[in-house]
Amino acid sequence: MYTVLLFIYLGGTALPFVKCFSDGNFDANQDVCQSMAVDHDGQPSQDPASNPFTVDPDYVDITVLGTVVTVSLTANSVGRPFRGFMLEARKTNDGPPEGVFSLLDSTISRLQSCNGAAGRAVTQINNQEKTVVRVSWSAPNTARYFFRATFVENMDSFWAKKDISPTTTTTPTTTTTPTTTTTPTTTTTSTTTTTPPTSTTSKTSTTTSTSSAPFTTKGSFFDKSDLSVCKPGSDWSLVLLLATYLSLVEGFPFLMKHRKQRNVVVMQVSSVLSLLFSLVAFIISLILTELVAAKVLTGLAVFLSLCQVIVIFSFCGPSHELRRPLCWAFGLLAFANICLTTAAIFVGFVKCKICLWLLIVMAAYLAFDLLFYMLCLIFTFKKPGQISQRISFRSVCLVILTLGNIAFTVALTTGIFLCNYGTITT
Repeated sequence: MYTVLLFIYLGGTALPFVKCFSDGNFDANQDVCQSMAVDHDGQPSQDPASNPFTVDPDYVDITVLGTVVTVSLTANSVGRPFRGFMLEARKTNDGPPEGVFSLLDSTISRLQSCNGAAGRAVTQINNQEKTVVRVSWSAPNTARYFFRATFVENMDSFWAKKDISPTTTTTPTTTTTPTTTTTPTTTTTSTTTTTPPTSTTSKTSTTTSTSSAPFTTKGSFFDKSDLSVCKPGSDWSLVLLLATYLSLVEGFPFLMKHRKQRNVVVMQVSSVLSLLFSLVAFIISLILTELVAAKVLTGLAVFLSLCQVIVIFSFCGPSHELRRPLCWAFGLLAFANICLTTAAIFVGFVKCKICLWLLIVMAAYLAFDLLFYMLCLIFTFKKPGQISQRISFRSVCLVILTLGNIAFTVALTTGIFLCNYGTITT
């Protein structure tokens, strides 16, 4: 079992390296056009004084319309190239990007549209190493324009754009034949571990009755139950489905902050665990129960868990154009998986248990999760002026949600055990 888990996790981590690279496309995140910020899991930018890359010229004075300026991004040392960049021209520090860029080498750079205007910025087309990037730029009118760039060396080392200073002195423009070096390499690592609580279990319930039916409970909802379809040991399937549900509901809230790599790792771990738990539950249900509905629901849950694992390990960089569609796909799969797993649990409780309170507790469990999901959603998308409170409230919300989920899982697992031995029968 541990070998299977390790294979799924390590195999999945290879997917982004096979299919993903940071192509510098920010069409889905137009805020980047203004901020020129780098989102690498909350990592701060390096000291501007240590920037090993330069923009030439720093600024130009345009006195004749139609003037074309060649702008160069250069690594000061050939042995220290950059992988990503974003170049813009502005009049002021907080002003919008202006002018129109033209590519001189489309194999290493691409034009970025900003607010519907094409060619307002230039970004990388891949994450290969670069020492020189040259582009052409033309101004919309006569004025002084400053060229500013963000450089990315690797996941941990990047430099934000330099502030525009009114005391900046003129530097001559340079125009030479573009030369670049590209060496395909990829470097990204991220490791974290989370351990969702696992549950212990029970054996099949038996009750005594003077009736010829397997059991009777006066006026009980469980008159419809048929314990003959649940063989000894089948309760392991119920307990593992509870563990599957716990893994799913613990990972789902982190999708709201999917741009942070540590949150993606949490979702990866929860998806792998849900796949493992649901797969074992499905095998047990095939062997030890005759419940067709439970087998179908659990089998579908296994399929959705597998799809979740494939999607979450396919996540690209925070600004990659596929990131948002993959997030939507993962969210829909996770929601459908939670619904199917919940249905399988209810079928097991109705058909194999004689304790009405298990259904009541499971219903309360669902209501609890729904309430705190709504609260987490509210605190995640609060107004920008309340950022510190938003983070604090959301953290408290997640802690309460986790503790509540563990408490409900323990209560339900204990209930299965008590029902099996006749401690509680109503």
